[in-house]
Amino acid sequence: MNRFTGMKDLALTASLLLIVSVPVSIQNDSGFSIGGPIKKDKLFFFGTLQASPFRSTTTASAVVPTPEGFAALRSLFPQGRSANLDRYLSIVVDLRGTTNVIQIPLGGGRQAIPFGTATLTGVSQSFNDYQFLTRVDWAPGEKDSLSFRYLADDQTFSNQFQDTITCTIRDHTIRAGADLLRQVAKESVPFNGRGTLTFSPGAEFPTFGNFVDGFSGTEGIFAQRVFGDPVVFPDAFQQAYFVNDSWRASPNLTLNVMIRLRLSLSIWK
Repeated sequence: MNRFTGMKDLALTASLLLIVSVPVSIQNDSGFSIGGPIKKDKLFFFGTLQASPFRSTTTASAVVPTPEGFAALRSLFPQGRSANLDRYLSIVVDLRGTTNVIQIPLGGGRQAIPFGTATLTGVSQSFNDYQFLTRVDWAPGEKDSLSFRYLADDQTFSNQFQDTITCTIRDHTIRAGADLLRQVAKESVPFNGRGTLTFSPGAEFPTFGNFVDGFSGTEGIFAQRVFGDPVVFPDAFQQAYFVNDSWRASPNLTLNVMIRLRLSLSIWK
């Protein structure tokens, strides 16, 4: 081991926790919809809700001290003598390595500590996703319609406005409309908000020895931390407009002319 990272969930970091079996995943989708008139022939509403609970279990492995290694560490460093070791062992709890045993030196004439691979079964993960959609349609007249839609889930919510107006002038039937959509997403970015303390070898002591002794070593960067908010809300605003003219030039001939404009604006924060 050339580098040893401490002061964090060492036994469960990505470098030590390995998936060793295919996960078992269960996802059940359920939902309902409802709709009806608010005002007869004028105002209508529709709503839907979908719930998607996700559950997964898997088997993983971690490299931790063996039972003999745990006893040796506690013999050399009783509770309260090494803050780093106390914190690490409180994370390991009852997990003990049993296979693929390796010897991790401490230096300073102290005995090496055996580490091994421990298997964790039934490691569970859960995620719930809820999606909600509501829409309101309003018909102020026989030739006019107005609709509003709102869509939201755990990751994204949307506001949408749609309107279409129709007007007849002699042989021309003119329709004009707009579609405005604003979407806001919720995203998590790679973020080390808790920070990382990286220990290295130095002064005839190996990495693990410096870790338990509380000495950073003599190589590389010791402390790193990212400041800020790990959650961002990028949003986008889309606009679409159209005008359509249907001209009945004769009883057997109708000409259609349409102009459409679409704009998209994305803002990242």
